Amino acid sequence: MALSYFMNAYIISSPFEMYLPTMYSKSPTDNCLSSAICAAAFATLALRHKDPMHMKTARARYACALTQTNASLASPKHAVLDTTLAAVLVLGLFEAISFQGGGKSPDSWTAHTLGAVQLLRLRGSEQFRSRLASQLFMQTMINIRTSCIQRGVAVPQEFVALHIETAPFLPVNDPSILIGPIMDRAASIRERMRKCPSIDLIYETLILDKDAIEFIERMGPPFRFKVRPEDDTPTWAYLSLAHSYPNYRVAKFWNAIRMIRLLLNEMTGNWADRLIQERREDVCSKSDGQADLPAYRPGFVENLRRVCYKNVAKLAIDVLASVPDFTEDSSLGTKFNLAARTLVWPLIVLYKCNLCEPLAKKYAVRYLYEIGQDLNIAEAIDAARTAGEWRVEDW
Repeated sequence: MALSYFMNAYIISSPFEMYLPTMYSKSPTDNCLSSAICAAAFATLALRHKDPMHMKTARARYACALTQTNASLASPKHAVLDTTLAAVLVLGLFEAISFQGGGKSPDSWTAHTLGAVQLLRLRGSEQFRSRLASQLFMQTMINIRTSCIQRGVAVPQEFVALHIETAPFLPVNDPSILIGPIMDRAASIRERMRKCPSIDLIYETLILDKDAIEFIERMGPPFRFKVRPEDDTPTWAYLSLAHSYPNYRVAKFWNAIRMIRLLLNEMTGNWADRLIQERREDVCSKSDGQADLPAYRPGFVENLRRVCYKNVAKLAIDVLASVPDFTEDSSLGTKFNLAARTLVWPLIVLYKCNLCEPLAKKYAVRYLYEIGQDLNIAEAIDAARTAGEWRVEDW
């Protein structure tokens, strides 16, 4: 039952859906990948049914899978196999599941994700010999970049170099590849902005935001969404607006771009707010000649602030409008489906954004709470309960 639920429901809309069922069917029952899949399967079922016995089984399987995977990594022959890299990715999924709640940090998940960089380099050009191998490579790249953006640290230089080296072997039009440089730049800006905001970084942020807009505008019809007509929009939708996407992966892709843009505009808006409040002309330092730059002319900072707040408001509307697409009707009423777990990060970022309008935050918190309740995601429930004045009880 656990395996069936995992394969037929939980991994739907995730990159695992494309290859994991086939890999599992062809793998021995006692290798590292099979053990990792069993661990993740029992963990997801335990999460769904709130069953501590299933989670106990999951942790036992995880311990076995970890031992087997470490043994494979220690073997030059087995370390480069697709099953070993897939096992590392599935172990990362287990860590992400077990991280939920309790105030734990996702250090274990991050360790699995970043450790995959060495595996990618070790595998060399042979990892592109098949579609499966390329899928594993691209999923690992996205995981690493997402982890860096969430933690506000730059993508490791060896990873950036690896991407450049492998570019000739990768699909030229795959969105997960094309978005890579934008994610790299966003992670770098977040790290440097945290250490020392500067006018040069603000310009860099504005350029990246513009590039992100142009990137999404170049996407073809398969990546377009539609605005639902009024009679097909739930009454509970934010501003009575709802989107319809071709599939959940496309919705997730759009929200990923929106999160990058929201973080960029939040950083720029905070810089503008701080500059206006402190009534001074620089944040860190002003070098010779900077006084003539547009940023130091009257009205520039105020206009920049208005643009950032406007952008954040529009991004919040679009994220919240994607939410109804992740629901389904049941005998118990409207419920969130399993794919809705991909909304947790965007909604948390949204309600924590101090440029976001209070009503949008209130909706984000409400959605987080309901997703957490429907899917038993402690992280979403905890985020909603600690959202200060936007208590779910006040809805």
